[in-house]
Amino acid sequence: MLRHVVMIKLKEGFSADCCHELIGQLALRVESVRSVTCGFDIVKSASSFDYCFVVEFADLNGLQEYESSDYHQLIRGEIRKIRSVSHAVDFYE
Repeated sequence: MLRHVVMIKLKEGFSADCCHELIGQLALRVESVRSVTCGFDIVKSASSFDYCFVVEFADLNGLQEYESSDYHQLIRGEIRKIRSVSHAVDFYE
């Protein structure tokens, strides 16, 4: 199982609600997506990110299919509007 993890710190005054809805639809929109977990930070510490999502794929080919999909490009565009910074990591479990 390959996991794609993205953490987002929001620009001041912005919300991740629109992205949360789009990300929640990933498994229905991109065939290679096995599962999606996403949520908002509850601790709110100085080092916390505001939002995170984890997408699972069977393998690297699945991640590459996702990255080249139109739906991923839509999500990426929405995230760019609201983020001050984001970080991603991809790893096999």
